[in-house]
Amino acid sequence: MTLIKAAAIQVQKDKEVKKNFKRIEKLIERAISKNSDIICLPEYFSMDSNFLKTLDENKEDTLSFLKDISQKYGIIILGNVLEEIEERYYNIAYIYEKGSLIGKQVKIHPTRGERALGITPGREINAFESSIGRIGVLVCADVLYPEMCRILGLMNIDIVLNPVVSFYRDTDPTKDARRALYISRAYDNSYYIIKAGGIGKSITGLKIVGRSLIVAPWGILKYSTDENKEEVVTADLDIDLLKEIRKENYSLTDRVPEAYKLLIKQTDIIK
Repeated sequence: MTLIKAAAIQVQKDKEVKKNFKRIEKLIERAISKNSDIICLPEYFSMDSNFLKTLDENKEDTLSFLKDISQKYGIIILGNVLEEIEERYYNIAYIYEKGSLIGKQVKIHPTRGERALGITPGREINAFESSIGRIGVLVCADVLYPEMCRILGLMNIDIVLNPVVSFYRDTDPTKDARRALYISRAYDNSYYIIKAGGIGKSITGLKIVGRSLIVAPWGILKYSTDENKEEVVTADLDIDLLKEIRKENYSLTDRVPEAYKLLIKQTDIIK
């Protein structure tokens, strides 16, 4: 039996990025005290409302932080940055293991708010090899698109890292549906999902809540006890058990791709 300890860091954002790094490292130390092997940080964890003016500096500081943390504690860690490439902005998640970059994933489905800021969709879905298994990334809203989630399943991904921003609502009628969505994604595609959300204010100044969780194909393993407080959400992931379950998942093994032609067309919803 191969057990992996996973952690989602639910952290309060600070206006000063360097203070945020110190705050996050304290939470990471709590995760390390629980023997965590892989850690997911929230989307935009190191960015504030002035992000467009400090992109290069923020990227350098953030990636240096991720690299140093992964090396210092001997772990795998994911965090994201905004990058300007050929006059276009991209939301990119970076994964480091023990001080080395093992891969990066561009967000495929920026939200409408992100697109209004000029953030461009990615065009490639990647799988990353690590010492604990094969890793995939769904950056925030990417998890809402079953096509992308299925592709990761077809890549034999073991662990999906899902950094998110979740906006506060006075009433939340979708709470149960949202949790069911995560179970469905994990169940359909036979992988674990680590979702990490921040709390406080988004880069556009709106209130955000955590809603961090870790889910397996058979259900939620752990979720945050309070979506408005800092927390380290941890759970054990059994990789050997996951691989056995994947062998029996006939929605992966018995597909009929010839019948799915409409999925690869950019079209309006059929009425």
